[in-house]
Amino acid sequence: SVCPSSGSIYEPLKLSILQREDEPLWEKLDRYYNAVKTTILNYQSPTTGLFPVKTCSNCKEAKVRDSLYCAAAAWALSMAYRRIDDDMGRTHELEHSAIKCMRGILYCYMRQADKVEEFKQDPSPSKCLHSVFNVETGDEVHSYNDYHHLQIDAVSLFLLYLVEMICSGLQIIYNTDEVSFIQNLVFCVERAYRVPDYGMWERGSKYNNGSTELHSRSVNSSAAHSKYVKEQYTQWDPYIFIYNYQTI
Repeated sequence: SVCPSSGSIYEPLKLSILQREDEPLWEKLDRYYNAVKTTILNYQSPTTGLFPVKTCSNCKEAKVRDSLYCAAAAWALSMAYRRIDDDMGRTHELEHSAIKCMRGILYCYMRQADKVEEFKQDPSPSKCLHSVFNVETGDEVHSYNDYHHLQIDAVSLFLLYLVEMICSGLQIIYNTDEVSFIQNLVFCVERAYRVPDYGMWERGSKYNNGSTELHSRSVNSSAAHSKYVKEQYTQWDPYIFIYNYQTI
């Protein structure tokens, strides 16, 4: 379906005042907040916390990678707001928007926990975690035959942002069941980083014939996530993840 031509969501960015050299920090953050609010946060699902791939009211699909980028934008801006005293509650709003999205993705993944075990035994495109979910319910949207779900870089990106956000002080993991699932997901990615997938462009081989291919982005994302996790935590202690005790 085609979105109605009711104006671009990027109009607020075009109409924003250009940055001045003497512009105070709070004014800069205010401009960024208005941009993030109008183009991203206004479209976050109130139920799952995911973000739709399109801003149409009838769009029900949410991609993991797109939602991660949206959560990262809100989280990064919240880190900047920590530098000022009177943030008007925006630090809390932005942080919890990111938390809601990350927990929404975790919820969708945990509903497919059996696929993680299947993928460890048989790393094939028909055994992987889905990369597209219903934005309102978190249900699976497309079958393996209709969509290329095998995107290892998306799972690695989720784990990387998860650790970075937890290290910044956000509480995303709530219980030991979630810790166990995250541990299993880490072990799965560490073993599967050399598995050919469809990559960030979701097309696989450069010949665009529906076959998988080894993508440098997937390999690098998996390697970066593994290295970062090992640098931050020598052990995946459940209490560290639940209560955010930093070891760095």
